[in-house]
Amino acid sequence: MIQGVIFDLDGTIYRGSQAVPGAAEFVAKLAERGIKVFFVTNRSNRTPESVCTQLRSYGISCTAENILTSAQATARHLRSGSVFFIGEEGLERALLEAGLTMDPQSPDYVVVGFDRAVNYTKIEKASRLIRAGARFIATNPDKAINADGGISPGNGAIVAAIATASGVSPVVVGKPERAIIDIALERMGLTPEHVVLVGDNLETDIKAGINAGIRTVLILTGVSTRKDVLESSVKPHRVVEDYEDLAHVVFDTLETAWQETSTDNTTILPTPQQGSHFTSGKEYPDCPRLAVGAVVIHEGRVLLVKRGKPPAEGLWAIPGGSVELGETLQTAAEREILEETGIKIKAGDPVYTFDAIQKDGDGRVRFHYVIVDLLADYLEGDPKAGDDAHDVRWVHPSELDRMNVSRKTIELLRNLRMGRAE
Repeated sequence: MIQGVIFDLDGTIYRGSQAVPGAAEFVAKLAERGIKVFFVTNRSNRTPESVCTQLRSYGISCTAENILTSAQATARHLRSGSVFFIGEEGLERALLEAGLTMDPQSPDYVVVGFDRAVNYTKIEKASRLIRAGARFIATNPDKAINADGGISPGNGAIVAAIATASGVSPVVVGKPERAIIDIALERMGLTPEHVVLVGDNLETDIKAGINAGIRTVLILTGVSTRKDVLESSVKPHRVVEDYEDLAHVVFDTLETAWQETSTDNTTILPTPQQGSHFTSGKEYPDCPRLAVGAVVIHEGRVLLVKRGKPPAEGLWAIPGGSVELGETLQTAAEREILEETGIKIKAGDPVYTFDAIQKDGDGRVRFHYVIVDLLADYLEGDPKAGDDAHDVRWVHPSELDRMNVSRKTIELLRNLRMGRAE
């Protein structure tokens, strides 16, 4: 059961000084349902109070206690000792409040955080202290951040310069390391199986959630894109376009272990390497592809297509097609039905699942799909056959006996009390 949600901030809740549309409303709905909310940011330059002030300006209720910065996580990780740091107010305050002392001459640690006033002198000093034996600590490795003018260099750019000059790789405390998420879970009083992490960056947010053993949702409002999901070895449990999509993931699945259930209508494909396959390392048809169909009923008629390609060429059937990597079943159905029939729909819950397998005379599999059919609401549009269909039309149940309708479609419609009479 989902009892808490951890949010990234930059690119997820806001971009620069602008709120991401829908974020405030979604956070409010979580609170209404008694779901705990926590904010974790890799930005070390800001204090929790300043972050909270910004969130409140967007209408998001918060306190400094449910905000965790990478500066705070770093200070807790170090616990004691002396430091030289590159950073801003948020990092300095966190280090001092944790009891660490400042020593620019022979520190135990060189701590590097985001610093908009970084210069050659600071990088030079940090590099020399590390070469002299100080331990190199990075609050976070983010290569880029979201700013008002677009994507800007992040702390990772500063860290990379010092690592190159010193010849030493840093210990990273913030995301993607699990330490910062473990602290967040501790503060929330929740265990990993009851929490979801939402972020916009595959390499930091999503990887941190995976490292901490919690479910992850990539929201496409910031750094990472669907193309990045396809190319990256880091795979989120879900990919959503915006907060409207996120609401379906969270509120439709509050009571379910949705990272494992095969019937969940928000499932995305699990980490394939060669296209939309269930099992990486094998090519279709040695492993099945995932497909989706939509049962669209409007004014007592169901939307059917006459297939234009083998193996179902000439048969009337429920419209649908393949699920692409990163798509939910819902978004795939909405895309496929629009492409195949010209009809815009809103896809809902699964109602029917089956295997479609075809073998040749030697018993070799030539065709294998696992197909999930969803109920869907008609929104708008007139039927118009796409490239893969000979025809598309609204069909009344009384017409089915006169048409060459696929067996699975009849079985499905019968289950919905819309098919041929027994």
